[in-house]
Amino acid sequence: MVRLLQTELAALWGQVADKPFSTIVATEYEPETGEPVKVELASPLYRHEEE
Repeated sequence: MVRLLQTELAALWGQVADKPFSTIVATEYEPETGEPVKVELASPLYRHEEE
């Protein structure tokens, strides 16, 4: 998730600003090191209704 935020923070902010949201994140890992090599949204952003 951190890698996604590093690369897509401006786009996410443009869609949700400072409102609560959820999403599913897909991550591919390097088999030998276990380090993430690809991170992307696997679902649309779900904006939570504020009470």
